Order: sequence, then C-alpha cells, then structure tokens
Amino acid sequence: MPTVYATPSDFWQLALPPDTLFQDKSIESGDWSAVVKTGVGTGFLDLHPDSNPRDVSSVVIRCISGGELTIYGELNPSPTPTFAISLNNGLTFGIPQNPNEKNWIPYTRGGFTLQLKNGAITPSFVAGDEWKFTTTPSPFLVRALSIASRIIDMYLSDTYHVPLSSWGDDIVSMTCDLAKWEVIKHRGLNKSQDFMVYEPQQTMKTLLMIARGELQPNVVESGAPYVFPMVIIPRQKYATDWRF
Repeated sequence: MPTVYATPSDFWQLALPPDTLFQDKSIESGDWSAVVKTGVGTGFLDLHPDSNPRDVSSVVIRCISGGELTIYGELNPSPTPTFAISLNNGLTFGIPQNPNEKNWIPYTRGGFTLQLKNGAITPSFVAGDEWKFTTTPSPFLVRALSIASRIIDMYLSDTYHVPLSSWGDDIVSMTCDLAKWEVIKHRGLNKSQDFMVYEPQQTMKTLLMIARGELQPNVVESGAPYVFPMVIIPRQKYATDWRF
C-alpha cells in the first residue's frame, strides 16, 4: 500500500473544525459495523444514520452507571445512565457522558452520534453493559490523502528518495491542506463562502522551495539518503547534480 503522510484523524484535527465542513451527503461518509451488545440491561444503543466516522477504530461503549433514560413528558424515578467511549478497543476511555435531551450522545472525536432507547422492561441500562462496533473513514477522504501524498512526492523527489520513511508535523499539515483542497473541489461550497480562501497557496509555495533546495524538512528518506553539502552549488531549478 502506498505511503500516506497523514491519517484521516490528522485531517479532521488539522484541516478544519469538523462541524464546519464535510458534514453532509455530498461526500461519501465513513462506515460502521453492526453493534454487538453484552450485558443484562434491556436498553438499546445504535448509531445515528448521519454519522460520519473519522478513522479506523474499534469502539467500545461502556455503561458506567445504570438507570433509565428520561422521556419527555414522563416522570423518571431512576437516575440517568452514564456512558464512557473508547476508540481503541477498550484500552482507554473518555470521561463518562450523559445522553442529551434527545437521548443521543454526539461524539465528535469519533465522528458519530449514539442513539439510546429504554428497553420494554427495567432495568434498561446496567453498569458494565457494553456495546462494540468498528468504524472506517470516508473512502473519498482516504483517496484525497493519498492524492495529496503523491503530490508532495512529486516536489520532494528531486531532493529526496520518496516515499519518505518518516516525517514530521510539517509534512502532515501540508498533506491535510492539499487533501482539503481536493475534497473542496469535489464538494464545492455555497455562494456565501469564498472558494479560493481554501486554496493551499502557502503549502504549494513551501513545496516549491523544498524542490529548489531552499528548504530542507526534517524527514528520513527511503533507501540510501543523500548528504547535503555545507555550501549549495548553484544550479538550474529542479536540477539534481548539486547533490553529493
């Protein structure tokens, strides 16, 4: 599989706040498996159909304290249950959360919303109940990150062996910036938004400077690395004979 210089999670974190873009049906959303429950409670948990998972995750939802969901207009003599969410198969959990007034738990970090429903008989939710499912990110976003990585390779290939073996946040950020532009070109914007403000001009300028040898990012090349001289020999743009 070709090397990709940023993950879908990197993109959601660095490219734009997740509630400002890409939360619509113009971009193919991520997917999730069937929810599998273990425990004695009779309550139900599922994902809202408009969920858009951010990345590949093994999700565990654990009931931390049991109770019944509050139904509008009905008296609830029981406490409201709380739930903790793990994206790494239960290795770590976030802080416990209560469902909102719709009995949903929006989880932006994972890109999904949980929908809960009381069972026909009590208790609906019991401490220790768990629900498990897996998620995958948007296939289009994965493709956009791959496209962005290959664009970066085109600029770095004159001074580095590509694909890179390791790289820093500068390469990650530029990959996300280019991927964002790919997604926006596909999706489009409404008339009130400035399309060109998202054009990755600074990223392209930086890549051009790297290609010319004017900048050297902190990366590790694949294969045998080049040794850069202390004094750069003048050369034509994009020529390679200055490397030793």
